[in-house]
Amino acid sequence: MKQNKYFFRLFLVLVITNCIHTKLFAFEDDVKYKEIITTSRFIDGRIGQNADIQIFLKLENYSSENSEIYSVSGYYLYTKINTPIPIVGIYDGTLTLYVFNNSERGDSLVYFNYELSHFETITYCKEISGFTEKITLDGNSGTWTDGKKSLPVTLNDSDLRVIHQHEYLIITTEDQLNMLDLQEISNPDKNFELINACSNDQQIQILLRFSYPSNPFVNGRCGAGFESGYIALQFDINTYWVTHQRVLFESCYEDVFIESANETEENVYTTVIFNGAGEQKTITLNATDCRIDIK
Repeated sequence: MKQNKYFFRLFLVLVITNCIHTKLFAFEDDVKYKEIITTSRFIDGRIGQNADIQIFLKLENYSSENSEIYSVSGYYLYTKINTPIPIVGIYDGTLTLYVFNNSERGDSLVYFNYELSHFETITYCKEISGFTEKITLDGNSGTWTDGKKSLPVTLNDSDLRVIHQHEYLIITTEDQLNMLDLQEISNPDKNFELINACSNDQQIQILLRFSYPSNPFVNGRCGAGFESGYIALQFDINTYWVTHQRVLFESCYEDVFIESANETEENVYTTVIFNGAGEQKTITLNATDCRIDIK
């Protein structure tokens, strides 16, 4: 695959809803769960003192051992000239972007096609030579170079992630629609599942389950572990005030594990959990009443 093919694929991506994936679950008419995953984005910034630029990036491939490290392709352009310049690069919390005349260099980076270990590959991808241009970004600042001179780069956004996962609860009351960002309510929990929603004249109670890998680096500490549990969320219909109760059933980092679990009656589950300090808790999860009791 030649590098210019990345550029033509970008226009197709923009047509197909800008790489947006959505998932919608409705439990009752007044409570819905919606997930939106985006795998492309624009970033505005400036090279030097007055050269305004726009960068477009899309996900290409994940690294072999870490789902939060991935290759990207796209373009950047000077807004006064408006001519796209194809780029490829790597995101690992920072962004390293290249312009190559040699398409094989771009292909190797995009597919992580190196006979190196995971860490050696990531290091190499950030230090490739033979580029026409290179942009390194950390937060909202960085450096542009053509190998001969260097200029500062400033961005309008310090979040460099190309992949974003957004999870919302959409609650409809008599007079308005309310959208709650679950990341703001219970960060860093994610991958939520709506279990049930229970309502009365004053309050809507919502029971959610979450589960996600403890560490995106599969060969690191807790790489095979999971963080999972439940959230009982209360939404006050009159004041729109939100409170929630969170309980962990499994956590590698916090050393929480399930000792026993039983369905004591229909939709009522009693679970005994322990932590590394030897402390025991008995958790009763009532899926019918959207309630969590801890003893």
